[in-house]
Amino acid sequence: MANIFPRSANYLPLKIVFCLLVLSGAVSAVYWYYLTPEYMRAGYQPIQPVPFSHNIHVTQLGMDCRYCHSYVEVFVPLKYTDHPDLHELSHAG
Repeated sequence: MANIFPRSANYLPLKIVFCLLVLSGAVSAVYWYYLTPEYMRAGYQPIQPVPFSHNIHVTQLGMDCRYCHSYVEVFVPLKYTDHPDLHELSHAG
């Protein structure tokens, strides 16, 4: 009786498992890189080279936040208003 499948078909399940492992690793790497808060800048606070207080500009100079931060009304969700500088800004003026 002749063989229906070639001998190389014996390795097909191993090749499928290997490809699934590589694919799941690639999906995990993409998720880790692109969907982390540092990439999306959600709550990410970089290290500032100079200590800066917004209090000087808001209370002493009377400047509005939108003068420097045009995105302040769009991108600052309420959960990040616990930041001390943002709390000062929301009650100043």
